[in-house]
Amino acid sequence: MLPKIDLFGVRVTRATPEEMIRAARDAVRDKKSGLVLAAVNAHTYTEARRNPEIRRAVNEAFIAWPDGVPIVWAAKLAGRPLGPRIHGHDLMLRFLAEPFRHYFYGSTPEVLSDLRRRVDPARFAGMESPPFERKRRDSDLGRINDSGADILWVALGAPKQEVWALHHRDRIRVPIVACVGAAFEILAGRFTRAPRTMQRFGLEWAWRLGQDPARLWRRYLATNAAFATHIASGLIAAGRGN
Repeated sequence: MLPKIDLFGVRVTRATPEEMIRAARDAVRDKKSGLVLAAVNAHTYTEARRNPEIRRAVNEAFIAWPDGVPIVWAAKLAGRPLGPRIHGHDLMLRFLAEPFRHYFYGSTPEVLSDLRRRVDPARFAGMESPPFERKRRDSDLGRINDSGADILWVALGAPKQEVWALHHRDRIRVPIVACVGAAFEILAGRFTRAPRTMQRFGLEWAWRLGQDPARLWRRYLATNAAFATHIASGLIAAGRGN
């Protein structure tokens, strides 16, 4: 089990991509099942602080990696440094280079079709875009479990995907369940990554906002302010306790 740090109630894994890949290899080799990988960025962190179910989904994940630069900065300010920031898209690329079999669940049929072209056919175990308006059925899990996948990639939108993984992990027979949000769309070529300079200064959210403003502006406006408030209050409380 990779170590986690407690960032004011939300537990985030301290690990490098190489350590995460080794942990996944071990899980596949040992025929584990339902081990959840969750991305923690400012949005997920804020929702976890507000909602006990989401907090449980993140805190009980096998790996909850730092997907946002602000998470890394906040942990450093708190005196609990993490490993490097790991974007979900970068993590997918690293895992797709490994000899794993992959199943993709979520997003839209069009995105999945484009995404499939980026995956080695010998390592493609299946894909499914469940209709947004219905509940995910047990038959979805049956197809996933029968696929022979080593990794189930889930893109239902954060934090819905993390809660879905929490509720279904005991019935999923795939070793790794990785929740990666917008990584499907990026890998499929629907969106682009921010320039390296923006990534380094924690501004990838602004680049993403510029590509999808209608859907994201309310979320980012509310989330960024709430995240800063949560971290500031945690730092102040920690200072008083010293």
